[in-house]
Amino acid sequence: MSTQYDVTGSQQVTAQIVEAVAAQKEVDPLDLQPLYEIVDPEALEALFAPTSAGTERDGRIEFTYAGCRVTLAAAGERTITVGDATTSGQDHNNSFGRQELLD
Repeated sequence: MSTQYDVTGSQQVTAQIVEAVAAQKEVDPLDLQPLYEIVDPEALEALFAPTSAGTERDGRIEFTYAGCRVTLAAAGERTITVGDATTSGQDHNNSFGRQELLD
């Protein structure tokens, strides 16, 4: 089962990912492995930050964290989808969708 969350407000995307995974697993966020051991939080934030011109970026990144398949997508709206990595039907390697990094 997967749950989708809208990325909202000024809270960092990485904090929202940790909270979403904790909610999915029904544990305290502090009980999870640090996210920085899986992905570079600064790079993750930069991938989905607005361009220097202020426009939103489109892209998608998937990775496994704490036994969950995490997908962060941006296509107009930014969303986090969290599902069980063992039943996602996808391989469990990290995958990165097309991302426009040039401003």
